[in-house]
Amino acid sequence: MFNAFMQDQSPFKKKLMMMVLLSVVSVGSSVFLSQIYSTKIAENEHQKAEYTAQSNWFQKFDYKDATKLYNMVLKPCKLSDIDSVQSEQLSLLKTHNLTILSVKNDAPTDKPDKKIPVKYRKSTVVLTGTWNDLMSALNEFEKNHLVVITNSSFSLNDEKSSSASGLMKATLEYNIYFQ
Repeated sequence: MFNAFMQDQSPFKKKLMMMVLLSVVSVGSSVFLSQIYSTKIAENEHQKAEYTAQSNWFQKFDYKDATKLYNMVLKPCKLSDIDSVQSEQLSLLKTHNLTILSVKNDAPTDKPDKKIPVKYRKSTVVLTGTWNDLMSALNEFEKNHLVVITNSSFSLNDEKSSSASGLMKATLEYNIYFQ
């Protein structure tokens, strides 16, 4: 029976085969389009939930607290103010009874690098003082300006006199960021 059907050359068989082929393509297309439709519905539901959450957050957003927080964030100084920031940092160290032995300022960076996207000037300070004075100065060092300590080392100032005087020698490397 199947062999007879395959050998049939009538127009009815051609139309029947065309209808079967169209039916298979239609079913495949409807499954494919149904899959796309369900994916789009899931995406829309996800976006709706996200927009609702953002809307709720935005309605509860407190502008006064955000403004206070923004004002608390330290910002880079201007290039013209970099020397005054440096002198303020050095005077801060002096107010904590630290003796500044040397200060070395590198040239400001012309272009920020990939790791640090803001321009800066690297400085190195060598100073002496007691441990408590050093720690109190370091606690205040990064509070007033966008100054970040990148490296530090501490050692006894003098092997013979350190036990009696309690002085420590510290080397601080820090960046002063500017615009």
